[in-house]
Amino acid sequence: MKIKKKELSQSVIDNIDIVQTISQYCPTSKLQENPSIYSCHCPFNPLCGEALLIHQTYKHFFCFGCSTSGDVISFVAKIGGMKLDTAARFLANINKIETIDNTHIKNITPCEDTKEIYE
Repeated sequence: MKIKKKELSQSVIDNIDIVQTISQYCPTSKLQENPSIYSCHCPFNPLCGEALLIHQTYKHFFCFGCSTSGDVISFVAKIGGMKLDTAARFLANINKIETIDNTHIKNITPCEDTKEIYE
């Protein structure tokens, strides 16, 4: 079943594991488990160190160093330099969530230089 644009963001948030997604972009930092809370080095500010906390149950992240916060969509949007709707479609695409508009989404490859976007 194809999902309408309005429902896409909530479907992506509900169906994608935020910890698994963020851990793809923090490859040099081992996530530390503490019931449902994980931590890693903040990819947005190298001065923050291991200040990014990810709450798996609430599907939310927060950096105590730079105050960046949000859900899986806003994380991917910020790290990939994308708009929120593009990040939602990108996540839907790689997680096989169908959308009404099957527009081309740029591939973003998890790597040390997370700002690179590949066609």
